[in-house]
Amino acid sequence: KKNQKQPALSAPLKFKTSDGFTVLVGRNNRQNDKLTMKDANNNDIWFHTKNIPGSHVIVKSGNPTEQTLLEAALLAAWHSQAKNSAQVPVDYTPVKYVKKPGAPDRAWWCTPPMRPPWSPPTEHW
Repeated sequence: KKNQKQPALSAPLKFKTSDGFTVLVGRNNRQNDKLTMKDANNNDIWFHTKNIPGSHVIVKSGNPTEQTLLEAALLAAWHSQAKNSAQVPVDYTPVKYVKKPGAPDRAWWCTPPMRPPWSPPTEHW
């Protein structure tokens, strides 16, 4: 059984912000792991809901606009278990500060976290 191949991972969701930045959204735990730890560059920006299970969101740029930060935060909120909440806190930081937990039941963490404005999820996406 050790020689059995893992099923191929599907591609993350891909979006373009209104000002042209590429945003990738993981769809499951394995994809989140690959997206954050292997596919993203150190200066890409990682977004995740604060203490709420959800997708990892990566902005493919180390210098996104405020509009891109807001749109990526909205995507992180929408692709989380809090998508029906009025306000969803979202942390973001360069990928180089994101650490994978040692145990599977532990949350990902980042230092130093930054937080864009709180915003409700939207069906715009």
